[in-house]
Amino acid sequence: MSVFTQVAAADLDDLLATLDLGVVDHLQAITEGVQNSNYFLRTTRGDWVLTLFEHLDQEQAQVYVDLLLHLHAQGLPVVQPCHRHLFILHDKPALLVPRSFATPVQVANLAQLHGLGLWLGRLHRALLTWMGPEHPRAWPWRQAQAAALRTRLTAADRDLLGWAEQIDAQLATLDCPMGGIHADLFRDNVLWQGDELALMLDFYGAGRDALWLDLAICQHDWCRDENGALQQAAWSSFLRGYEQERPLSTPELEVRTQHAFAVAAALRFFLSRQQAALQPAMSGVLVKDPEVYRRILQRLRAESP
Repeated sequence: MSVFTQVAAADLDDLLATLDLGVVDHLQAITEGVQNSNYFLRTTRGDWVLTLFEHLDQEQAQVYVDLLLHLHAQGLPVVQPCHRHLFILHDKPALLVPRSFATPVQVANLAQLHGLGLWLGRLHRALLTWMGPEHPRAWPWRQAQAAALRTRLTAADRDLLGWAEQIDAQLATLDCPMGGIHADLFRDNVLWQGDELALMLDFYGAGRDALWLDLAICQHDWCRDENGALQQAAWSSFLRGYEQERPLSTPELEVRTQHAFAVAAALRFFLSRQQAALQPAMSGVLVKDPEVYRRILQRLRAESP
């Protein structure tokens, strides 16, 4: 949610008039995140979040609008796009959704983790037959990105990367359930009202992949400490909630399978953050530290089954 495209209040006058949403009262850039440009927008008719898609054309972005509409109809806690369609702003597809004033948590308690797992299980059941695009950072992307970055890494990171790639390649041999995954269900993409999950945000990296990859992504951000160590009570509470909605298959219960997906998930974010960190600095664009996922990969290597 970095700001790649600058939007002024006057840029929205015609749009808001067309949608009958009043006039701009306040417009504030949202600086967290890395993919799209986002703003908090207050008008005389309510509060909204404005998103400009930086890497998708209108047809590609419409896939995710339709996904949100489908999930909302299924009773999932997701935003419903305003007027159910995209518009064009600064030559980019853009979307307005109602703003929620529920809040994220930095450290989830066991009840929240159980609820997170439960809702992720419901999400996966709702997307088992979703025919959306392949997860954009699936194995082919990880393979290509690793090759592109290899010569720019330290010797220690190249060694760690080579090990992780070998584990990642094992996913092709695993017979695990596939479906639509969120692929980015970090703490800042989930809003809470007390212990109740109020909203799941940012589905713009969703795609078809192995369902367990979503669990591994959640494990790393929600259930590990700052040194990359797994907090077993947190992880167990999350899994109990998840299996209440979708029991795991026999292959998914195998230790080596879970380890391979944990490596793949950590590798995905290590590569994307390394890529961003090596780019020239841009004003207003957030670059997240790859060190978090370096530590997780190092721990996973030390704990290899």
